This record gives sequence, C-alpha cells and structure tokens, in this order.
Amino acid sequence: MHTIRTFLTMRTPFHRRYPSPSANVAHEVDKRIAVDRQQGFIYFRIPKAANSTICATLYPKSNRNSVDKRTAKRYFARGRSLTADEIKHLASRFFLFSFVRNPYTRTASAYLDKVKRNTKTQNLIRQRLKLPGEEPVSFLTFFQYLTAGGLYDNAHWYPQTTFIPCGTKTLSFWVEWKISTKI
Repeated sequence: MHTIRTFLTMRTPFHRRYPSPSANVAHEVDKRIAVDRQQGFIYFRIPKAANSTICATLYPKSNRNSVDKRTAKRYFARGRSLTADEIKHLASRFFLFSFVRNPYTRTASAYLDKVKRNTKTQNLIRQRLKLPGEEPVSFLTFFQYLTAGGLYDNAHWYPQTTFIPCGTKTLSFWVEWKISTKI
C-alpha cells in the first residue's frame, strides 16, 4: 500500500513539477505540505521547527480547542492534491509559507528526540557506520552518520529546503524560529 501510494504521489502534477531526491523522500515531503484551499494557503511543514504546534493553530477555530496535534496535521490536503492549474499559478493563488529553524539547533533537537532516546535508530546508525557493540550513539557519531549517507534516512534530519520543493524564493513568508537546544 505504502509503495503504491508513493508511486502515485510521484506521478501527481506537484511532484512531477517539483521532484524529490527519491520516492521515499517525495512521500515524506508530501505528508508535510498542508494545503488549505478555503483559507488560500500552503504551509510547508518542517519537522523540528514547531510544525505540530503551528498545524494545531491553523486548524479551523471552531474545532481547535478539542483537536490533538496529530489530527490537526492530517486535516489539511496534501501537495499531491494540487491540480496542474493550481501549480501553474501557485504563488498567485496561494499564500505560501514556512517556519524554519537554525540548522544546528534543529539537528541537535533531532538527535535528542529521535536518536538519543531511540534504541532502534541507534542500531540503524551503528549498522550504517559498521560500529561494533551497543555503546550509545554520541552526537559526533550521529553527525558522522549523516555525512556518510544517512541524511535522507529520516525526515527529521532532511535539509529544511527539501520540504519546500517549489523553492524558498517562491514563498510569500517565512520565519526562523529561535528555539534553543542543549546537548
């Protein structure tokens, strides 16, 4: 099912116009494009840059008090739903925006949240780097893993520009969050 959906996603007008590095990346990017035709915006969600909180805030007011963040993220249409005409007039038809984060603090946050506390991810990193034993993966080892080809193994550490396939110059608005993370 996941493979069929990914294949179909890549064949949509949006993903043909703005291709991703791979089919899996296209699927992950598409999940993080929040399209609201009624309000006239497209929000390019970036993991580890307050995207869950922003989605909950953008959720329709009448339902906002009772919504959880997961439901809010699933409420919006995706990039794959955009028509060829909407894509042709993307910047004039929609308000395009994103919230980004300092890449260093974002990477540190991804390490703390998705690596340091996750044995399965640590095993994957040790396997990729051919490291023996079960020592906890340090931040330095995580960085080595990213530079050794692990950059697109998990959406939480994709480069932020990956989530804005139409390019940052197309955006109507973007904000850099100043969120600190200590390792």
